[in-house]
Amino acid sequence: MEGTPAPQTFRLLGYLRCHQVVILVDGGSTHNFIQSRLAHFLALSATLTTTLRVMVGNGNTLKCDTQSLQVPVSIQDHTFTLDLFHLPLCGTDLVLGVQWLKLLGPITTDYQKLTMTFSHLGRNITLRADAPLSFSPASAHQLKRLAQTQSISALFHITSLPASPPSSSTCTTPYPHLSPNPL
Repeated sequence: MEGTPAPQTFRLLGYLRCHQVVILVDGGSTHNFIQSRLAHFLALSATLTTTLRVMVGNGNTLKCDTQSLQVPVSIQDHTFTLDLFHLPLCGTDLVLGVQWLKLLGPITTDYQKLTMTFSHLGRNITLRADAPLSFSPASAHQLKRLAQTQSISALFHITSLPASPPSSSTCTTPYPHLSPNPL
């Protein structure tokens, strides 16, 4: 499950065990999912479950056999207790699917304003998509978290060096046998 953020997606910021998480609300997903490495990093209790085969956007099928039950997730000052299947997600920390949406009852979603309104525990609630769509440079703290959760396999630092004009003695091709042939 990965892709490029689009303005039509319903993405929320939330909190799970005091850690900020990015949540994708997806009516096309049957279940709720948490990024496997995040669940491990937060030491969520995990239960083995019947293997669930999840088809992702590119057509691949992933096996999912671990679940964390009754996990409190806070979204815009409202707490929801959710069952979350562990899946190696990219681009988001949680996916809340029909498994969550059906608990909310009737929902009014405005994709123009990116809001969803429903009644929960006797209160009318309106959630507004508030997760940023743009990418920003990573801070040292974020890089440390990525390393601790084993969310990165390599890190590259690219530095731009000032260009110096080539001299005639350095403009020789390193592969003379590949020099262009004049017509």
